[in-house]
Amino acid sequence: MRLLLIAIASLILFFPLFWALNPFFGQDWGAWIAAFLMFIVFPTFLLKSSKPSKPSKHPLIKACNYLLAIFVLGLISWVLYNAFFNNAPIEQAYTLTGIISAAIYFLKHGYMPYQEKEFKNK
Repeated sequence: MRLLLIAIASLILFFPLFWALNPFFGQDWGAWIAAFLMFIVFPTFLLKSSKPSKPSKHPLIKACNYLLAIFVLGLISWVLYNAFFNNAPIEQAYTLTGIISAAIYFLKHGYMPYQEKEFKNK
């Protein structure tokens, strides 16, 4: 959940930063700098400044995680269907199929691979 919040916060921080940098660096350079900060600097800073919490075993959190994994699998299957049967660009399917293993792993085990030590100890 922490990683999802960091990703959303980085995406939201892109727009005000772009608007602030636009008068100084122009539209192109302002976008590049804001994108670099969004993809590299903000997530790194937020990951280092926030400490991971204990894994939540609350049923609502688990249900939301399962719904998110099912949503990801549905999105990937829709993109693959469009790529194979509706002549959509196959590059989108290649990009999203890398995510499918994490969603299947979560649905099978109930936690992500980086959380294995935390769940095995308890």
